[in-house]
Amino acid sequence: MPPLVSVVIPVYNRTEVLPQTLNSVRAQTHQNFEVFVVDDGSTEDIESVVKSLHDSRIDYIRLSEHTNANVARNVGIRAAQGEYIAMLDSDDEWLPHHLERRLQKIIEWDCDGIHGSFFIDDGATRQPAIARSRRQSESIPDYVLSGNWAQTSSHFYRREAVKETIWDESLARHQDYDYTIRFATRFKFLCDPEPTVIVHWKKSAARTFNFESRARFYEKYKNQLSPSVAVEYLHSQMHQAVSFGEPPITLAYYTSQLRSFRSVLSARFEFFLSQHPYIYFWWRNHPACHKFILLLRQLLSHRQGRRPA
Repeated sequence: MPPLVSVVIPVYNRTEVLPQTLNSVRAQTHQNFEVFVVDDGSTEDIESVVKSLHDSRIDYIRLSEHTNANVARNVGIRAAQGEYIAMLDSDDEWLPHHLERRLQKIIEWDCDGIHGSFFIDDGATRQPAIARSRRQSESIPDYVLSGNWAQTSSHFYRREAVKETIWDESLARHQDYDYTIRFATRFKFLCDPEPTVIVHWKKSAARTFNFESRARFYEKYKNQLSPSVAVEYLHSQMHQAVSFGEPPITLAYYTSQLRSFRSVLSARFEFFLSQHPYIYFWWRNHPACHKFILLLRQLLSHRQGRRPA
């Protein structure tokens, strides 16, 4: 008999998209699975959506209060009986051969888990995001933060390995980064470059920045990051903080962290941008402002070249 795969789906108020997600599991070429839909205290009727499918392989678990997806993920993992466990977010989908390929590769590669590539569907187009394998000399934190290789719905593990590595229930952001780093530090976690996951990402969808979680994640791993990866990460977070309208105290955290990499930011203009979040944001997003900002660059370069009398 084919091995049993336990599928864990945390959900909070997504009754409109959940059927699509569940049907992508039911359409798998590998049919020996159980599904745990863990309702993180939704105000919408998730149970009715699950029951409407009339599939005995899908179990519904409701948490008494709303916490975060990691709490729901851990509840599902603890309930799982399968030899393998697959993660799936409630607004994502799998291609029909996802589980079959994961099972084939985890045996072929003799590893403890697999993550990998996916398609990004923004409602108008579907573009592949191709993950790469970790380089031999590359640290795990550097690898995880150098690209989007840790997407949760691509995660597939041996049950005994994942049971020893629970998700951090205190993190509301960067959960996938954190889990990938911790799992890959203990176990053999390999990348599959073939995309078998569809991530639905609409630019208009409401999102939150959650600075506290992001800052705790960075403080946890910053000493394990190479300077170049740390600077790239901090710049990306500063850019997002401006996009989300974060207060000055949040922006000040990123500018202060970037100051410690002044030797890496060798160009005076590059350092200037790292200390002025709004100018950096406009530089990245509004090419029409480049002429004005380049004047600042020219001025700074001129001042840098001056020598005291």
